[in-house]
Amino acid sequence: MDILCYIDNDDKGCLAAMMPNAALASDDGFPEEKPRLAVVQLSTEGRRLLALQLVRKRVPVALLDATDTSYLAGLSACAKRNHVPVVLLESWRYIPAVAAAKEICDSGCLCGEHTCRLACKHKNELEKRRAQDIADWFGCASCQIDATETDEVQLTITADNGAIDAEFSLDGQRARFTVSISGHTHERMISKANPLLSELAILSLSAKGSGKIKSLPLLMAL
Repeated sequence: MDILCYIDNDDKGCLAAMMPNAALASDDGFPEEKPRLAVVQLSTEGRRLLALQLVRKRVPVALLDATDTSYLAGLSACAKRNHVPVVLLESWRYIPAVAAAKEICDSGCLCGEHTCRLACKHKNELEKRRAQDIADWFGCASCQIDATETDEVQLTITADNGAIDAEFSLDGQRARFTVSISGHTHERMISKANPLLSELAILSLSAKGSGKIKSLPLLMAL
């Protein structure tokens, strides 16, 4: 079995389309056949205990609705002891404006050291984790994360020859993206998209094959 999903329903995304090698668990018990990877929606105490048990059995885990940070600290320690990758889904990496900024940074168009500035509402600890993950993912020479009162997230990447400015809402409804390189500026609005679908597709590809899954580097690590 490639992927076993412990979720309440499929309203988070189309599992059948994005993860054809996944199956829905019939209950919240540990499976008879050990999966290569598990997706667990942490909606109940039983699911939180199940995720911990999966990690102890060295099953890589992808978490949905991971809002209990005190629980995450213990799970992270367990994952490190067992050398098991655990990731948090619904990160900001595949929000279209962020993904576009990452693509431009990786292309080499921006010269010299990059600096990053993020401004977000910091409504909870999970949002702080997501903001820090973006800062780490871009790998900039320096990064500043500020708190703001607006519901939009503002991302600015600055280099010697230009800058990227992105502003987006976390519900995916609104996004503005501006690139200025060597005096040339391009601005556009980005249409709505569901970044979770990209993460599910990455999980599906990662679970194919027969070797041990040692890491999930394209996703937000716990």
